[in-house]
Amino acid sequence: MRKGNITVTLDKDTYIEKVKEMLQDKETYETIKKDPTNKFTKNLRTLLARWKECNYRKLSIHLLCSDGSLPRVYALPKINKSK
Repeated sequence: MRKGNITVTLDKDTYIEKVKEMLQDKETYETIKKDPTNKFTKNLRTLLARWKECNYRKLSIHLLCSDGSLPRVYALPKINKSK
């Protein structure tokens, strides 16, 4: 069986429906009650401050997060060929 590179277009409503269906999988995804970005940023800054004390200054500067934001959902739903 040969799989080639193809482009599939979906109606926006169909795409949203398929993505919502994917997100219902509780084994893969978890609903969060609060945006954890500030907590992660604070923990990262604490870690980088310790690294800076250990002479990892250059690395800590490259990993510094000044304006973190929650990731957005981007999905590639599986589309089955119709026969």
